[in-house]
Amino acid sequence: AAAKYSVGQTVKIASNAWSETNGYTLVNRRNWVGTVVSAKPKAYASSAWEYDIQYPNGVHSVHVAEQDVTKK
Repeated sequence: AAAKYSVGQTVKIASNAWSETNGYTLVNRRNWVGTVVSAKPKAYASSAWEYDIQYPNGVHSVHVAEQDVTKK
């Protein structure tokens, strides 16, 4: 399946997100809004894609599973 979100799109980290595909926590970034800067295929739990998301403060979450991303 194609990626649900595309580069340049504004998205939000889900309020129930736990961790990135590399195990890095997302709990402290729940509901943060950012921009997709890359999307790459990655099978993880119920996701087939992962995203690099950049926040307005310059911080990135580099391995966010699609299941943990929602529309803004």
